[in-house]
Amino acid sequence: MTGINNAKSVGMAYYGIFMAIIGFSAKGEALGMKMALQRTWIC
Repeated sequence: MTGINNAKSVGMAYYGIFMAIIGFSAKGEALGMKMALQRTWIC
């Protein structure tokens, strides 16, 4: 179960970073940072 949650949060973090790379504005970058931080907290 933790493995599934881990994979899910990793995917969300990459999605946020992906949005930032595309240039979805600073909002997308902030989302990527937020997801990455949440991922470390979950771990």
